[in-house]
Amino acid sequence: MRGRQIFEGAVSVEISLFITPPASWSQRKQREALGGAILPTSKPDVDNCLKGIMDACNEIVFRDDKQAVDVLVRKRYDNTARALIRVVAL
Repeated sequence: MRGRQIFEGAVSVEISLFITPPASWSQRKQREALGGAILPTSKPDVDNCLKGIMDACNEIVFRDDKQAVDVLVRKRYDNTARALIRVVAL
């Protein structure tokens, strides 16, 4: 949060999950995945990631995850596995 105040009211949460393409895939298939032609339909499950991220944000980003009234989660391939979370007060 870098010094920001914790969110007190309703919030919108946008989560972008990035996973790496399987190393067992051909270079061609990996390029297609990284280019967005193939979408990740394998694990991790979006709902499991969402629950863990929302719970981790409790008392750090917002008081409680029940404050989230809008939630968008997307999962894509990328060279670097990570989660980007954007929270906006409504």
